[in-house]
Amino acid sequence: MKSYSDNKVLQVLAVIGDLMVLNLLWLLCCLPVVTAGASTTALYYSLLKMVRKEETYPARMFFRAFRQNLKQSIPLTILLLLVCAILYVDLNVARNTAIHFGPLLSILVAALFVVFAMVASYVFPLLAQFENTIKGTLKNALFMSIWHLPCSVVILLLNLLPVLLFFLSPNLFLKSLVLWLFVGGAGIAYVNSRLFVKIFNRYIEKQDQQLK
Repeated sequence: MKSYSDNKVLQVLAVIGDLMVLNLLWLLCCLPVVTAGASTTALYYSLLKMVRKEETYPARMFFRAFRQNLKQSIPLTILLLLVCAILYVDLNVARNTAIHFGPLLSILVAALFVVFAMVASYVFPLLAQFENTIKGTLKNALFMSIWHLPCSVVILLLNLLPVLLFFLSPNLFLKSLVLWLFVGGAGIAYVNSRLFVKIFNRYIEKQDQQLK
């Protein structure tokens, strides 16, 4: 007779159940907005552990990581929201400007927006994985997002999937809204976490080698 750990169907169902719990906790803890970063950090902390099969108590891991990273994540969240708002205003100004190089300026701001979005995609997973200063976390997020560009593009597209779906097919988005509410955010973060584990393991191995 196969044990629980050998039953693939039960394993998949267990993962889906954990993702539903984590998605609910993530959404609830994102509601104050300024705690969205802490909530995302806690989500990735739990999912990185899940991918590595290090622990099996997602809710407990989530709240522990949420408390531990609250102090650093709040200023990071505010900073990222501020930069996002500035880039959004700049993009609208560039698109509506009457000067002859307006289109070129729009492309430049849009490119900066993409780079910013890729960097932001790394910030909270890095905070979940490594102990560092805010400056160090941002610096590493910029470096990794560029150095691991193919993975960064995939991660960014996954993060933007709900937005892209909404604009490309509003009807399909509305039909799948229940799915997004129950497991969407955690599901995307789970796929991202598999990529982040491969990326982060390289740097963890380097750190271990330097300590020897």
